[in-house]
Order: sequence, then C-alpha cells, then structure tokens
Amino acid sequence: MSPPTISVVGTGAVARAVACAHARAGGSVVAVCSRSLPRAEEVAGGCGALATTSLRDTFRANAVIVAVSDRAVAALGGRLARLVSGSDAAETVFLHTSGVLAGSDMCTSPVRSGSLHPLQSFPQTNALPETGDRAAEALVGGRVPGTHWFHEGEGEDLARQLVTAWRGTFHSLAPGSKALYHAGAAILSNHTVALFATATQLFAAAGIGADEARAPLATLLAGTSANLAAMGSPAALTGPIARGDGETVARHMAALRDAAPELLASYVSVALVAVDVAIAKGSIDTAGAERLRATLNL
Repeated sequence: MSPPTISVVGTGAVARAVACAHARAGGSVVAVCSRSLPRAEEVAGGCGALATTSLRDTFRANAVIVAVSDRAVAALGGRLARLVSGSDAAETVFLHTSGVLAGSDMCTSPVRSGSLHPLQSFPQTNALPETGDRAAEALVGGRVPGTHWFHEGEGEDLARQLVTAWRGTFHSLAPGSKALYHAGAAILSNHTVALFATATQLFAAAGIGADEARAPLATLLAGTSANLAAMGSPAALTGPIARGDGETVARHMAALRDAAPELLASYVSVALVAVDVAIAKGSIDTAGAERLRATLNL
C-alpha cells in the first residue's frame, strides 16, 4: 500500500528533509510551495514534485506539511482558511511542524489542522560540509528515519501513516500540552548546546582550546547519551552530586567564583536539580541532599 500523498509548504531544513524522506519511502510529493519559486524548484527537483508559489496547488494531496517559521504559521493559516472554504480541500489535512504551537494556532474549521513535530535537529543544507547538493539533501533526509514525531490536533490517523512510511515513531500529545512538550525538548537539545559552550569556555580557562576540547567533550556527551538510552534517568546520573561529594562541588564553586563568576548561578541552578535526581536514584539520602544544598547556597 502506497503512503498517503503529501504537499510541502516551505523550503527550510524540515521541509527538505520531509520531502526527501517521503520520496525515498515511495510516496508521492504532489507540490512544494514557497514564496520564492527558485527555492521551491530546488526542493521539488529532488522529489519529482510541482514547484509552485500558489497554496491552491498543494490541496491535491492527502496531507499538506506546513514547515514554516512559527511566526508565519498564523498568517499562513488565515490564508488557508480563506482558500479552503468552499474548495475541494475539505478532506485535506494540514499539519504544521512547529514544536510549540497547537494545530488550532494555525487555523480552525473549515481547515482540518494539526501539528506534527519531529523531535530531531535538522541542519540547514548550506551549513553542511561541501558534499554537493544531492549528497547534502540525502544527509538531511536521512535524519528522518528513526525520528520520533509528536502529533496534536486533527489528522491523527493520517499523521500516523506518514510517520510509519518515514520509518519513524509516532506519539500523541495531550491537548493543550505543546508548550510544555517543547520546553522539555528545548531544555534537552538547545540548552545542551549552551552547556557545551560553557564547558568549552571552562576548558579554555584550563588551557585546552576550543578546537582541542570539542572531541573529548563530545565523546563525554555521547557516553552520557548512551547511558540515558540504556538506563534512563535517574540511573544514568554520575559525578560528585550522585556521590554526595560536597567537597568537590565546593571546589567547583570556588574555581568558578575566581575564573568565571558569571557562570556560578547557572552551575548552582542545574546542580540543585541534580540533587533531586540523585535522591530519586537513591545514591544519596535526605541528610546528604541537605548538605549538598547547603554547599550550593549562594
């Protein structure tokens, strides 16, 4: 059985990845729509789709994947509502890929609107190494298989079929939960990049330059990720807080006060969360937790 047909609105990294992955899965990409026809042609050329600047051309698909910036979602939804009313697109499902917005934030009846967000990081192809256009597109499209997709709003059955075709994993979100879901994703992914930059800064102060620090820090992060995948939290927590080692924590804080005082507050706030995780792990008791909290008290 062939996958449902799709159209794609947008030409950014997610739009390109979805179009590429759907074509690879044997699905039909009906149209790729963009305000810029040359950009639409770039994406459409890789998946045999019609390149267009008209939203109406996308309506012939079972599902329209709206992969535009969050701030453009509502405005595009207003245009869809005007175009869909009285058209033959009443059965088409429109799924935007915003992480924080609900399906209804794009539009409501007569448009069948939902959200389908990939919990994945898709790089812009122009930020990738010089591997050639087709190789870069394949690399981005290759991120789709194995990705976990989170759906909310209308079109659940159709969204599930698409994710199955893309060899991903489908999840349903509770109504009204998109902002909480996306906050969790941002803490893990985006804040990890900020923490990586912080660790790089501290390594530099210790005499290890950024270029030299990248590989060992990335290896450490990969090991932590593997532990989390295998054991989850709190079991994967290691380090001084998991051991109840207040002396080491105090040394960290003293070094930060001296060399990077602007980082002390963030160290403490994350460490206090780690204390709670260590309690849940059972590696420290209540008394040990209170000693750590006293050490962390600014």
